[in-house]
Amino acid sequence: MNIPSDDIATHLQLFHDLQVKETFTASAFDEAVLFMSNIQIINGSRSFLHFLTQKSTIDIMIDTKQFLCIYMICFFHNEVLSTNKNATEELLYEKCKELVYFISTNDFDIDTYVKKLNTFEILFVSWKKKDIKSQKNIYLSMYLDYTEEINTFVQKAKDINRFDYYKDYLHTLIDMKTKIKNCLIQLIGKDEFEQLEQTQFNPIGLFTKKSQGLVENYLIEAYWNIFKENLDNLSIKDERIIDNLSLTIKDYFKHIYLNNENKIEIINNKINFIMDKIKSTANAVDYLIDLIYLLYNEIIFLHPTHSILLTVESRLETLDTIDEIISVLKILMKEFSLFKQS
Repeated sequence: MNIPSDDIATHLQLFHDLQVKETFTASAFDEAVLFMSNIQIINGSRSFLHFLTQKSTIDIMIDTKQFLCIYMICFFHNEVLSTNKNATEELLYEKCKELVYFISTNDFDIDTYVKKLNTFEILFVSWKKKDIKSQKNIYLSMYLDYTEEINTFVQKAKDINRFDYYKDYLHTLIDMKTKIKNCLIQLIGKDEFEQLEQTQFNPIGLFTKKSQGLVENYLIEAYWNIFKENLDNLSIKDERIIDNLSLTIKDYFKHIYLNNENKIEIINNKINFIMDKIKSTANAVDYLIDLIYLLYNEIIFLHPTHSILLTVESRLETLDTIDEIISVLKILMKEFSLFKQS
């Protein structure tokens, strides 16, 4: 097959034109096996893998037959694997589903996709060999890979209006991490797993945290990345960033002061004044600092002996970069979220 350009969208469309997913969806198992041997499908898949090899910074390990097996397992997992799957077979099935639908997303990234293909290839070969030691190492590697993917995804967040998409995608990634954890426990037992929690195999400390808390933490980090991205020559490019921050702060104070309507009104007026200045001025930094002092003073009022005050106070004289300002704002906002929960 001759490939007309190096454009990613073009190559994706060429592969989609093969109708692999659609054919497997509509076919019986025997028909799908015949479809896999179709020379046009084999050549088209080989051309797609060749394109990935040329464009990815990561060496691709999977061959054409293994690549098409992804679709066989995704749509005929009971026939290919088992109706009573063990931990590795269940993970293989989940991995294949992820790969089939990842290629259809709007945020297709070649290196991420190749890493996922390579992980499948290693897991697939290990499963065929029934190599438990290799499977254990693969699970550990996959767990850390998913953590890296989550962090990378959060760092790339730029659009305040796509938070629902970010949340859904993060849930998908974290759910996969949970499945890997469960597979690992089934494979090596709970005792060895608990030992792994204390070793270098778990440097990120995420095994025991609840998924919902993780999603919220990642979304908070994504918000501050978006916040910084939207500062253009110290002025705000998208006012919705500030509106979002304003609503969040007001919500904190509403829960903290409850029925003290006078106090809430005074604080809301101060917040409105600062936020209006941030949105309208050519130098938002001065008013972001004013916002920091407002939050800092309220913590003094609420909890004058709070240990966080020493941390913030030591940094108030060094608010000379946007990174430092955002860092202190993050500390204060996190503290107010805890006040709201208490």
